[in-house]
Amino acid sequence: MSKSSHNINISILNESGRLDSILDAIRAQTDKAIELARTTIQLSDVDIIFSYNPAETVPHLGFGGYTPDAHTVQISVDADNTEVVRTIDEELVHTLLHEFHHAMRWRSVGYGETLGEALVTEGLADHFDVEVTGGAPSLWTQGFSNEELNALLVRARAEFDNVDYSHTDWFFGGNGLPKWGGYALGYFIVGKYLAEHLGVTAASLCNVEAREIFK
Repeated sequence: MSKSSHNINISILNESGRLDSILDAIRAQTDKAIELARTTIQLSDVDIIFSYNPAETVPHLGFGGYTPDAHTVQISVDADNTEVVRTIDEELVHTLLHEFHHAMRWRSVGYGETLGEALVTEGLADHFDVEVTGGAPSLWTQGFSNEELNALLVRARAEFDNVDYSHTDWFFGGNGLPKWGGYALGYFIVGKYLAEHLGVTAASLCNVEAREIFK
């Protein structure tokens, strides 16, 4: 375990040694992500936990993120993925920034229970990453035409307030919904809001309820 400033603990669960080859890269890129995040948000009091858990990773990355509450960011890693040596250096910062925004949002309005709230939360996190790094949007927010996004929006409107929506279908594909459709739609919705409110940023919207974005 290592401790950053602002009460940010970085724990790498590695008794098996399976993460040995990427330990230095994990530490370096995590420190970089923390420094970037704190240029716009008051990130503090967070445990960042890395563990070998291939089942919870994004295949093209070799790792995946999950933020279950306001103070915990979990990063699952597949050290056997042949891409992970490259992606740790190139993509881990983006995943961490995304999850850091979730952690800050958990401290006020929360992740959200409805489809509409989840769309906004995910869209804000992806826009935050782009704002902070100045890089390209994540792969899962791209690849959809405006016509496809508008069709998704029409379907989503009927479920915006639904707490029983299928998160798996909307964000990972299923039941006629495309893979990553929820991420792309959330990015689209938040992008429209930001375009209409110049000077407002995803960082500044950490505490704003989803219904304000829908307006």
